[in-house]
Amino acid sequence: MNTDRKNKAGKNMLEGKISVRIALRVYYIINGLAILAGFYLAYMAGSYQLGLIFPAIIGLLWYYSSRYQRMPLWGNLIVAMLSAMVILIIWLFEFFMLLNNSGDFVNVINQLGAINKYIWAYALFAFLVSLFREMLKDIQDMKGDMTSGYRTLPIIWGIKVARVITASLIVLTIALLGIAQWYLYHKGFILPFWYLMLAVQTILVYLLYLVIITKDNESYGFPGITAKIIMLAGILSMELIYISF
Repeated sequence: MNTDRKNKAGKNMLEGKISVRIALRVYYIINGLAILAGFYLAYMAGSYQLGLIFPAIIGLLWYYSSRYQRMPLWGNLIVAMLSAMVILIIWLFEFFMLLNNSGDFVNVINQLGAINKYIWAYALFAFLVSLFREMLKDIQDMKGDMTSGYRTLPIIWGIKVARVITASLIVLTIALLGIAQWYLYHKGFILPFWYLMLAVQTILVYLLYLVIITKDNESYGFPGITAKIIMLAGILSMELIYISF
């Protein structure tokens, strides 16, 4: 909380607006409702074990905020992994629901292989974008993190190294997305191909340019917003993939 007060002055909800006690109560209520909703969905999917995913994620986020957030790379990897899991969890529940409906399962069984490829591709995209988004955030919040004793990558290795790693992740994302576009084009998914080219690749290249030219850590707010736009644009492409099947 103290770190957020330094890094996000005036934007922290606990900054003279609501008490810590009320915030904790809201936190516990929301998490409790999330766990109940998760177990309900697990029941509908026919597997109670799936409900255990949600308390595990909540516990991991708590552990992240208390420990891994202060460590170089580990916190970034956890957030990126959880972002990828959002996509994987949806497909996991959908798959179990299909298993419970033999008619629907038979209708889509020949498409499951292709669907799995797309799901894992989107999960990888979410992982990479979240990872370099977290890197950008660490660069921007470097001064506040330093005063709080955090040991993030920009603090340990310096802004220059952090910028190089972030730029490398963006280049990797551009390359892998290019491979995915090649695959889509040769499978006849022309509309998703051009959408990804214009709405995602173009912004990725622009973000790479911003990372290269931006030297001051306090100027990394806009690159961070750009990364969020890339994530949103990538998610919206799912609808184009769906209607192109």
